[in-house]
Amino acid sequence: GAAAATLSAEPAASVDGDVVAVLTSAAARSRPPQHFEWRRAVAASGRALAVELGTFAFAAAASAHADGDPEGACASAGDGSHREPSDLERLRSLFDGLDDAQTAVLMMCLDAAAAHDTDGLDAAACLRKLWHVYPQRLVTAK
Repeated sequence: GAAAATLSAEPAASVDGDVVAVLTSAAARSRPPQHFEWRRAVAASGRALAVELGTFAFAAAASAHADGDPEGACASAGDGSHREPSDLERLRSLFDGLDDAQTAVLMMCLDAAAAHDTDGLDAAACLRKLWHVYPQRLVTAK
């Protein structure tokens, strides 16, 4: 059932390994109140979602810092053209755009990952990385 899918340790098939692109696309296609697209995308990653998001957040923050832009702001390229949003900005945009129902589904999956972290994925450590980049209180304050 849905609970078994949520607890799957298999990662989601993603666009070039980009979990944020997959989730952003699912969030945009998903419709309330059931949010079937969103639930499918979150369930597809299962427990690995915490690791995928934490790893993405850590890499995005490191890249922004290396680029001299620790806030990961989306800025112009200097020649008047606009560059693509940074990975950090895409992660923040994903979380900022979730409604209450989508947030609840995401948090249940991430909580389950941390609670059932017995297969060496170290979901709790990855979640700490994620919440360092995007504080959990901002996700749950909606």
